[in-house]
Amino acid sequence: KKQDEKIKETIAAGSYGQPWTEEEQTRLEELLKIYPPEDVEAKRWQKIASALGNRTTKQVCCRVQKYFIKLAKAGLPVPGRMPNLSTYARKIKTFLITSAISLLSFSQTTCLYDRTK
Repeated sequence: KKQDEKIKETIAAGSYGQPWTEEEQTRLEELLKIYPPEDVEAKRWQKIASALGNRTTKQVCCRVQKYFIKLAKAGLPVPGRMPNLSTYARKIKTFLITSAISLLSFSQTTCLYDRTK
C-alpha cells in the first residue's frame, strides 16, 4: 500500500504549482458531495485526492480551504457545514432596516395625496 501511495504522490508532484483546471474543480466539487465530512478531515482529503488521481492530499486540502472561504465570502452555503445563522440573521436585519429607511425617506418626500382637498 505504501508503494501505491508513493506512486500517486509522484504522479501528483507533476501538478505541483500548476493551476487547477475547470475539470478538476468540477470533479472536486462532485467529490465533496460524495465524501461527507469526517471526524478526521485529513481522511476525507485523502479519499478525494485518491479519487482525483493527479493531486496530493495537501493540494486538495489547500484547494478546498480556499474554495470554502470563497463560498463563505459570497454568502453561499459551504458543503458539509451548517449555515451560520447569525450571519443570515444579520444580513436580513440589515436588509429590513435599509428597506424601512428607504420607505420612510420615500414617504416623506412624496406626497401620496393632495391634502388641500
